[in-house]
Amino acid sequence: MKTYNVTYKLNAEHDCNYIVLADLHEYFSIKLAQKIKELDAKFVIIAGDIFNGINWTNEKKLNKFKNFLNIIKENKKVIVCLGNHDLYGLSKKGFKNFKNLKEENIYPLYNETCIIDNDSFTNFLPTVSTFSYLSQEKKRTVTRILKSYEGIKAPDPKYTNHLIAHNPYHFIHNEVIKNISKHYDFIETGHFHDGWLPTKYLDKSYDLCLDKGLQEIIKNIIFHTDKYSLHVMPRRILSRGTAYMYEDGYFILLPNNKIYFYNKKENKYTLSNKSELKERLNKKRVPAIVITGAINTFDRIKVFYPYITTLKCVTKDEYKATAIIKED
Repeated sequence: MKTYNVTYKLNAEHDCNYIVLADLHEYFSIKLAQKIKELDAKFVIIAGDIFNGINWTNEKKLNKFKNFLNIIKENKKVIVCLGNHDLYGLSKKGFKNFKNLKEENIYPLYNETCIIDNDSFTNFLPTVSTFSYLSQEKKRTVTRILKSYEGIKAPDPKYTNHLIAHNPYHFIHNEVIKNISKHYDFIETGHFHDGWLPTKYLDKSYDLCLDKGLQEIIKNIIFHTDKYSLHVMPRRILSRGTAYMYEDGYFILLPNNKIYFYNKKENKYTLSNKSELKERLNKKRVPAIVITGAINTFDRIKVFYPYITTLKCVTKDEYKATAIIKED
């Protein structure tokens, strides 16, 4: 098994390590749980899409997930959140089973907040109707996202504040950035699955930059064959990264240490650098939107690469991303 492990060093008020994973979709590997247990971190954040909704009442599958959690919780605190697939067909009994996961070191959250030591974790899960990337800029969708957030109390700034939102698309709109993300230090997301951003948010020159910059990383993850290769994914990029969203555009920090800025007005990406990002963050601090993806099988091109994301938060301002391939 290969684990794709991206380490980000970001700014925080205190030293702490976090592990973020998402989109297990019923892949509850004991081997993977043991790998996670071995990593240096205090918290594990599972950012949604654990089952599809109907299987939250399947006792056999639920027990497999509990066994997975029981290994990790031995030396880490686990925050568990739902995603859009968990909502499909989720019954009252299924939701009760989700909430009953709560025990020592396991914290199931649904549009609520828990505070553990110096960290505050808030889950934000709007309705399923807000999950299509094609509708993220429509006024009706933005209104639904903001309305979903109304019942969540703004976090106390004395903590390091996390918003676990599953879908990074929710934060591309200025109204959402202005009303939600300003309260948080980190937004942990999943949802991307096969590691891509939709074509509408990319342009050709950016694709070429990414293809060149990420080629070495991609070839270590995706096992190419004549039939299944990157050519079946035109104009798409690997999803691991961190985004800093501003009203006029956003910075994307990639696993190859490249930083790009997308200018919304010009609809163009340009190569940026650490100094520009730090200067902007010093003027206006925005949360780091941590993007990870599916940890289950890559069904579309029939390959397998589980991966996790590790956040290393340090007291000094550091913006660094490295990709490490680990083999058992």
